[in-house]
Amino acid sequence: MNDYMNIYNEEEPEIDLQYMKFLTFEIDKRTFALPIKDVLEIIEIQEAMPVPEFPDYVKGIINTKGRVIPVIDVRLRFQLDEAEYTERTCIIVASICSVEIGFIVDTVRAVVELEEDMIAPPPVITTDKVTRYITGVAKYKGDLIIILDAKKMLDEKGLDLVTGA
Repeated sequence: MNDYMNIYNEEEPEIDLQYMKFLTFEIDKRTFALPIKDVLEIIEIQEAMPVPEFPDYVKGIINTKGRVIPVIDVRLRFQLDEAEYTERTCIIVASICSVEIGFIVDTVRAVVELEEDMIAPPPVITTDKVTRYITGVAKYKGDLIIILDAKKMLDEKGLDLVTGA
């Protein structure tokens, strides 16, 4: 009888409900996503104060709610043409290596939940610089979603600069 009771008294393993949820956003009419577990908040676009010696794709730093956050223009990081910011442009604040980093995106779309079998490995294209940031590609409601690794969006020098800022 005790063995039977122990089956029901054992703690269930914790399931990370955020594991397969992603925040989708657009850059140049393409859909990208970051794992929701890395996203802290979404804020309106604001002017960044430039910082000397930061990489070109780092627009500078902003002060929001008493926190100083470096911001990256994702378009510039992907070597796309810079676009004028609109009312839909926003900053996704994510946590990378315990540091808050802002990512400027054209527009945020939605939070989606993806099944593991919906995500394919990234394509192997050595000439495309964007592919190094990709962790997978998912098909969701007829749309292709490119899943990014926020940490890889910074090169080693950039990561050292912003984590030391």
